[in-house]
Amino acid sequence: MRTDLIKNLTLKNLINPAKALLLFLIFTIGTLIILSMVENPFGIRSYTVLTGSMEPAIQTGSIIFTYHKDEYKIGDIITYKPTGKIAGQTDMTLTHRIVKIDETPNGLLITTKGDANAANDYDKVSEDQIIGSSLMTVPYLGFVVDTAKKPLGFVALVVIPSTILIYEELRKIRESLKSSKGLGETATNNHKILN
Repeated sequence: MRTDLIKNLTLKNLINPAKALLLFLIFTIGTLIILSMVENPFGIRSYTVLTGSMEPAIQTGSIIFTYHKDEYKIGDIITYKPTGKIAGQTDMTLTHRIVKIDETPNGLLITTKGDANAANDYDKVSEDQIIGSSLMTVPYLGFVVDTAKKPLGFVALVVIPSTILIYEELRKIRESLKSSKGLGETATNNHKILN
């Protein structure tokens, strides 16, 4: 009886390609949300690019992964916290390219510019404002992650698919238990007949 249950619960029976893809997407979205919200031991953070100021290098809606470096150079794409408020937002970050570095008695002052912008950014960036340098970008995935960070998006993209997967797996386990119980009763009845 137990061996039939174990045979029915093989990985092949539990995960078909559609479920594997759904699990992968849920895991990826969850990981990206965590990377965008908390510090981690690897120093990698992710951010969603909301404007086209870095196009064509970084598309609007891309997700950018950053890591902190000890030194930055001209040409590096950096993500930083601007001074003051931009459009009333205090937690905003910008991702632009370093075009000039000036040494001052108070440290380095960095001039940045969006690739698609005609002029350099007005405000200079100090080293302590820099979050990190671009490690890699994934086009358009930022739209999904940004949606999943909102309550309704999280429910639609994570909670509902997870609930469906859990329900389906519990249903399969229940059916396997029922069929193995039925097989066990049949085997017991056959044993009685033979005796």
